[in-house]
This record gives sequence, C-alpha cells and structure tokens, in this order.
Amino acid sequence: MVPHIRRVWHSMSVEQTLAALHVALPEGLSEKEAQERLESFGPNTVVPKPSETIWHVLWEALTEPMILLLIAVGMLYTFWGEVWETVMVFGIIGILIGVEVFNDWRTRKAMASLRELAQPSAVARRAGRVVEVPVSCLVPGDVVLLVAGRRVPADVRLVETVALAVDESVLTGESLPVEKDAEVTLSEITPLAERRNMAYAGTLVVQGRGLGIVVATGLETEWGRIAHQMAELVPEKTPLQQTMGQLAYWTVWAALILTAFTAVWAYLRQLVNAREAVLSGLALAFFTIPEELPIIVTMVLAFGGWRLARQRAIVRRLQAVETLGAVSLIAVDKTGTITENRMTVVAVLPERHERRCLELAVLCSESLPVEVHAQDNAHATEPAWLGDPTEAALVKRALQLGVAPKAWQRLWLPRREFPFDPLRKRMSAVWQQNERVLVAVKGAPESVLACCRWELQHLESESLLAPIAPTDTWHKTESSSSLIQASVVPLTEERSNYWQQLANQLASEGHRVLALAERWMHHVPTDAAEAEQDLILVGLIALADPPRAEVPAVLQQCRAAGIRVVLITGDHAGTARRIALEVGFAPDTPLLTGAELDRLDDAALQAQLRQPVIIARATPQHKLRLVQLAKSLVECVAVTGDGMNDAPALRAAHVGIAMGQRGSDVAREAADLILADDHFATLVHAIREGRLLFANFSKSVRYYLACKLGLVGTCLFGVLTGVGIPFHPLQVIVLELFVDLGASLALVAEPAEGDLMQRPPRDPRQPFLNRQVLSDLFAAAATLFVVVTLGYLSVSGILQTWGHIAFQRDLIAASSFIAWLLGHVGLAWAMRTDRFSLRQQGWLSNQMMLLWALLTLGFLVLVALIPPLSQAFLRHSLTWLHWAILFFMALGMCVVFRLTRRLWTHP
Repeated sequence: MVPHIRRVWHSMSVEQTLAALHVALPEGLSEKEAQERLESFGPNTVVPKPSETIWHVLWEALTEPMILLLIAVGMLYTFWGEVWETVMVFGIIGILIGVEVFNDWRTRKAMASLRELAQPSAVARRAGRVVEVPVSCLVPGDVVLLVAGRRVPADVRLVETVALAVDESVLTGESLPVEKDAEVTLSEITPLAERRNMAYAGTLVVQGRGLGIVVATGLETEWGRIAHQMAELVPEKTPLQQTMGQLAYWTVWAALILTAFTAVWAYLRQLVNAREAVLSGLALAFFTIPEELPIIVTMVLAFGGWRLARQRAIVRRLQAVETLGAVSLIAVDKTGTITENRMTVVAVLPERHERRCLELAVLCSESLPVEVHAQDNAHATEPAWLGDPTEAALVKRALQLGVAPKAWQRLWLPRREFPFDPLRKRMSAVWQQNERVLVAVKGAPESVLACCRWELQHLESESLLAPIAPTDTWHKTESSSSLIQASVVPLTEERSNYWQQLANQLASEGHRVLALAERWMHHVPTDAAEAEQDLILVGLIALADPPRAEVPAVLQQCRAAGIRVVLITGDHAGTARRIALEVGFAPDTPLLTGAELDRLDDAALQAQLRQPVIIARATPQHKLRLVQLAKSLVECVAVTGDGMNDAPALRAAHVGIAMGQRGSDVAREAADLILADDHFATLVHAIREGRLLFANFSKSVRYYLACKLGLVGTCLFGVLTGVGIPFHPLQVIVLELFVDLGASLALVAEPAEGDLMQRPPRDPRQPFLNRQVLSDLFAAAATLFVVVTLGYLSVSGILQTWGHIAFQRDLIAASSFIAWLLGHVGLAWAMRTDRFSLRQQGWLSNQMMLLWALLTLGFLVLVALIPPLSQAFLRHSLTWLHWAILFFMALGMCVVFRLTRRLWTHP
C-alpha cells in the first residue's frame, strides 16, 4: 500500500515515481489494488458534501417559518382548545410535515441521481486493459490517458507526452497554454506554473496527448486545497424560480394584510371573540400565504430533470428544464446526432495504396479501444473507442489489415503533433527513427491537396513505413536499400483537379472523404506550416456514417411542432446535402458553406435562418455566429456540440446540448443538457417533456393561487357582510392540507394532452402570469367563491332570515367546509386540461389526481358517518338534503367554469 505522504513529484524521475507508487507500465494497477487504495485514500472528489439523511430534511421542514406558525396555532389550541382539538391539530401538522418531507426528500434524491449520472469519467490502464472509470474512482498510482478536450482528472506526473499543451489558467492565472515534457526532471523549488512534467486536476488539455501517473487525488490535489478554502457556490435561480419568488414575496404581504384585516374586523364587529379571532387570523395567514410556491417550482424542475434522465437526457442546469419547451430553433450537428456515429471505411482510392493510407491515418489518430469500468469489478463490457468516431473507424480498419500501432511504437518516437484545426481542416503528426523523420497528414481533400507537391503513383513494398522520396535526397545520406520501390511524380494542376473531383463525387454519395499525405525530412519541423508543405499525396479514404432510422420521423415532429432545424457539419457540401435528403430535408433546402457564410452580412444570414438551412464546411466560429444571430431574431435556440471549440456556442445558446458518448469534457461542462446516447430523437423527447412540464406547472400554479384567492375572497365577503369568517380555524388548517396535495402533486402528474407537439413553441418573452393565465386564475377563484358563498347561504337559510345570522354560526362553518372541499376537487378536475375534453384526455388517465380526489371524498364520507370526526370538523349536523345541495352546487359551478373556459384561448 502507498503511504499517505506528500512528495515533490516534479523533482522525481519517471522511474522514481513508478517505484514510489508501486506501479508498473504499461499494465497499471490491478483492480484489487485500485479498490484497496480507494478505501485508503477515499474518492477523488473535491470538498465532499456530507451525505444528507431524511432527518436533515425533517429538521429543515420543522424550522420553516410557516410550519412554526402552524405549530404556534397548535400551542394556542393546547391552552384555549379542547384536548381532542389539540390532538387533531397536531395530527394534521404531522401529516403536513410528512408530505413536505416526503416531497423534499424525493426531490433531493432525484437531483442526487442526476449528479451521479452526470459524473465525469477518465481513461486509465488497469491490469493491462484500457478502461473508462468514474473520476471519483481514480487513486494514486493509476495510469491515466490525457487527450485534447478533456479535463485532467487528478494531479499526475507525466510519463509520456506528444505535443501536449495544457490550459492551466484556472490554477495559475497563466492565459497561454503550457507545453508539457515528461522527460524533464525539475528542481524541488520550481514554481507551480513552471512544472512542465506535471499536469494538475481541473486543468484542460488543449492539444496533443499524454500519459501520466496519478500522484494526488481529492483534497490532496492543488485544486482541492484551493477549493477547500472557497465557500460553496449557491446555484443561480432559474427565471421561473425568480418569478415565483417575486410573486410569493408580494402575495405574502397581501395575504398578511388581508388576513389581519379580516380577523380584526370580525372581532371589532363582535362576530367572533378574541380567542377565535387570533386563531382564525393565524390559520388564515397560514392558508393564504403561498409558502409552498417556491418549493413547488424546485420540486417540479427537479422531477422534470429526473424524467428527462429517464429519456437519456441528463440535466446539468435546472434552467434547461423550463427553457426546453420554448425551443423554436435547433442547430444540430450531423455526425453522431443525425447519423449513427458508426463510421466505417467503404473505399480507399487507389486500392493499391490502402495499407499505406491506413498506416498514415493511424499515425494521425488519437483513438484507441477502451472498456467501461464496472463498479463491482465484474468483467468488462464490449470495448468502446476513445476519440473521434472517424479516427476509430480508420484504426479498426487498419487493425483488420494487420496494421497495429504497437508495431512502430517500438521503433518510432512521436516528436510533434499539430492537431486538427477547423481553419486548416487537417492535422499532422511527426515521428522519428534515428535520422529519419516522417510527417503524416490527413484532412479535408481540398485542404491537403493545397499542400501537396507530389503524388505517389506506384508502391510495391509492404514494408512498414519505409521512406519514399520524390528526389534523390535520401540517396545522399542512406543506402538505396532503405528506400522502397515507389514511383513519385509531380502533382500537376490537372491531377489535383482529378483528385478533387473524385472527392466531390464520393462526398455527393454521402461519404465523408479524407485525403492522406506524407513527407520525409531530416529534422523535426518547428511548426505546422513547415511540416505541411511539399507533401506527397498517397490517396483518399471514403467513410460512411448512415443516418439514424428514426430521424426522418423526428424531423417531421419538429416541423409539426413549429421547430426549425439547422443542420451544421464540417463535412463536404455534397455529403451534407445527401444526408439531409435521406433524413427528410426538402430538396430545395438552402445549403451554405462556411466560405459563403463569411461573405454574408448579419441581415442576410438572419433572413436565411428564418427557414431550415444546411451549413457545410462550418467551423465552431460559424456555429457561434449562427446562434447569436438566431437569438437576435427572438428565437429560443438549442444547439448541439461535442468538441471543446463548440463550448462558446453551447454557452451562448438558450439550451446548450452536449453529446454524452463522444463529447469532450469542455463541451459537457459548457452545456445545460447532456444526451447520454447522442440521439437526435432524445433531444426531441426532451423538448416534449419540457413542454409538458411547463404546461402542467402552469395548471398547478393557477389552481394553487386560485384556491388562495378564493378563500381570501370568501372570508373577506363574510366579514364585510356581517356573516363572519365562514370557517373554524381547524377547518382552515385541514383545507391547507388538501390544497397542498392537490397543487403540488396531482396536476403536475397530468399526462400530455394529445396535441402537445402539434402546437408552436411558447413565446419565451411572454410573462408567466399573462392575461390568459390571470383570467383563468380569477375565474377559478370566482368559482370557488361562488360555490362556498352560495352553498352556506342556501343551506343556512340566511337568504330568508338574514337577521338571525348569529344563530347559524356552526351551520355556516359546516356547510362552507363541505362546499369548499367539494368545490376545489371539482375545480382541480375542471383545470386538468386546457384544450381537450376530459373524455378525450381520459377520465382515469391521471392516477395521482384520482387518488387525491378519492382521499378527499373519502375523508368527507368519514366526517359525515363518524360522530367524533363530525363533531371535530363540522360542529353541526347536516341533513342529506344539505349534502345534496352542496354537492350539486359544487358540481354545477365547476361545469359552468369548464364551459366558460372555452370562450377564451388558454396558454
């Protein structure tokens, strides 16, 4: 076992580091040793949060101001009320707290599961296998692979580097990437920013690749020590949370003023005594203050995220949950989203150069097979491939021909790597053996051809990477036996046009086309410009990535839902057009290349974005510009991306969506949503879920506020007309219990109305409480007001004997209580749908609503049949005629409300 000691790792050689950590290359740690070290060192996490238990949630619920207010009411009942009343009040308090705790606990568990799903991973060597493990499972001694676009998962001592450059600005403040060199050994006093043989947790690999040994994890990393001193950041509230918070703030003051006025006025008019005025005021305050509103928002968003996760869409920021339903334009990548991300080599031209082309392709590749690490150390799953799918396809085809990377890694040394640049549209790798230096180049045909001076015409030898030369340069320094039999001729303009036309033809057939070239030199080039000149063209490789079978239907759903799709790809225009046609884009859909985008001004490009469009040969900068211009058109924009260069566009979009399988760590961190399966269909499912979530939340809030407003209006009317507060304090507390359940659970669980994806997206500029929502809210509140007021007026006979109100006090309270419970159950059912009838929606389609309604009605039945409950909650016996009047009054008014709603359009 490795001792828990700190070392100056940058001053130790690679051999000393391996010895100190008891690990060997290239095998790495065994699974058993890794597990033992994980138990010893703990998980690789920074500032781990203490695990919350249900007791923490219970304590938070008990210390909420509104719960304390209810407990105060219970204490007053202890002194002023009867024993059974006190027991009843505290029993209801217990039920209410239990419901709050259950909802809150379930919400937190859902969010915890989302964080678990979004946990980043690292690629390590264990027991001689390349496996993908959660970053939290890394331990000192693990051998990890570093590739461009990924965060360094822990502090590592580098042992191999190939053109590796790391952005350490988050740690050192240095704005420029730092080039790394594993072979150097530094002084112990070397500053952090100058330790070229180290890579630190949290920094970003921006170029090249490397291999390192984990030397520190968790709080022992440089980043961990800094993060431990930082205060935990509070997540920003979403716009919807902010809106509901402001609404709750103002309604709290309005509720306090109205309830205080109602209680004081009732006492001054001698409608109630002082004790009942205080209890009624406290109970009314508890009912009317919308303390659950912010909680409902958080719960709805959290469970929306949980439901999205079940659709394979992992939410990183809650704002995405509420924004998804408003998406009106999707800028989507072709590779891996529209297509299957299953690239295969379909042709190599000329065929006689296939082996040589694949040798060069493998030299320019960072892809390698990895296995997903099982937490239970069970056998590994089917190997996946780390890196770009195109590179993976090239490596797999090369392996089939017996071209193995290990064959030249024993003989050749990697010297430089010039990664793929969207502007250059090519990449190159420099390898050396003795004095021979090979530059291998692959990229877009037009880009590579522009750098080629020679063409490989004939190749006889199968020797692995033997040098070829267009001149007799090699004969001056080496024997002719070191050269393979090859015919290299100048690449004329005519031949260059031939190769370009051939590439265009392959691209028009839907293939992705790469050109391969090489150059032999006597020295290592200093930059890409020097390396990528006077190249020898070897051939073309055509790859196919078939479109996903479900995409045409999904695009049709987008069109029906009023969502425009912009297809963006770095591929050739012919490839983009063919794939677009296969998945259902119209033949006359405009196609623009990156060069054409550069020539268009903003106004012209905005005009193009008002319709579906295909963008080919696009760079990340083009994608960012498109997103910004689309937003200026007041579109709600979703954009997909997978590379670290896509991060600006992902950040700029209203909803940034990263690919979970092939996306870089930088893209995933910049995104709001991660598609775990990279499917375009998953994105559309997420949009549908977002629309459903917002629609149900709107119904829930309308109903919740209507109940609050209806009760305030009922009590205020009673006091102003001399009837008094038509509820006993205990009744008000019970009403709060049932309204809570209805608002926060039942309506949120409503299934989608059938035409959910047949309507245009909602306007994100429209306020949540717009005119239509407010009219619905006030109509619902008025319905409850009329049900309760007419109910107790009819049953108590006040309309005929207005002067004998004092003698009807208990009867008024009993009839009001029953009318309210019946009315608000009927109102909830009436508000279930906005566009469909309940018959179309299905009377029993919402099981949560059905259960809640049955519980409420069952409670009324128990109150009617069991004398102690009747005495506690009604305090006055009602005849079956009274019950019938109240029932049909509630049913009739809710039917009237339902019919009236058809006179206006709902949100």
